[in-house]
Amino acid sequence: MARKGTIFWLFLAGIIFAYAFPVLSADQDKEVKLLLFDAFEKKPLDEVIVSTRILDKATNKVLTITEYAVDNEISLVLPLDANLDITVDSPSTEGKDFFLRLESKNLNASETIYLLPVSTLDLVVVDSLDNRVSYAGVSVRCEKEYGINYEDQTDKYGSFTSILPTGTCTIHAEKEGKAGSKRITAPHGETVRMKIKFRDGRSLALLFVAFGGILVAIWFALKRAGFLSPSKRTTTIAEKKEQQGSATTRIQTIIQTLSERERLVVQHLLENKAESTQARIRHSTHIPKTSLARILDALQKKGILSYDSDGLTKKVNLTTWFMNPEK
Repeated sequence: MARKGTIFWLFLAGIIFAYAFPVLSADQDKEVKLLLFDAFEKKPLDEVIVSTRILDKATNKVLTITEYAVDNEISLVLPLDANLDITVDSPSTEGKDFFLRLESKNLNASETIYLLPVSTLDLVVVDSLDNRVSYAGVSVRCEKEYGINYEDQTDKYGSFTSILPTGTCTIHAEKEGKAGSKRITAPHGETVRMKIKFRDGRSLALLFVAFGGILVAIWFALKRAGFLSPSKRTTTIAEKKEQQGSATTRIQTIIQTLSERERLVVQHLLENKAESTQARIRHSTHIPKTSLARILDALQKKGILSYDSDGLTKKVNLTTWFMNPEK
């Protein structure tokens, strides 16, 4: 009798656990509805293929979900702390079209997101005899940074495929002391097909030596003819251009350390002579009011902007430290 009672209680405990476990597990996830828009044209992205790569930070597991969005929305069940890489592909274009990286902890139950335009790179790396180079190291440097994770080498067939931010990018490949680079312009929604060919190291060195000798000869010829006597004004203009270029590089470096929404705010201010209002920023970036307030506070603590209230209007300005550290 006692044995039957034990079996009964074990059976009952198993049923309770089976029903309770999904409920307990659900507490570790959250359901999110994302509304998809073009970040620049502010148009809804509908009738597109959406691929979402989810990295659960707690377990380090990766899940990829691909679905067709008839309307401009998708619903996801996400871990509380995860990285999301969202790629949008329109069937009407050859390459990928949009990308955005998010963190699940920053998302509300319903969130409007603005995705950034991208293109697709289809690269082949070959040696000096046009043989494909497997497992060659590849690095990608673009004028825009979207937080894209690039692979670090070609596959066994010498191929490399990735999405790229639209605009100018430099692709560099190398293996066993041989290397090659190309600079490309990545158009929105298109596939850029390119080949990087390694040059023989000795021939390349001889080419640089010969080119350097030609430049030295030209320099001496111009100096003897009196063309290399720079005026004071020429030097001043050159110095100003160098300072402006240095400041622009510094600003872009700082911007790359910011979150996506912080970048949108700073970019809006840069496009409006370093000043705006909170209402105009919200209208331009479509960031919710409560989220925008937190972002402004964070940027103020970083010394990038300052803001104060003028009646009912809250003015926002980029700081002198951010725009021109020399002043």
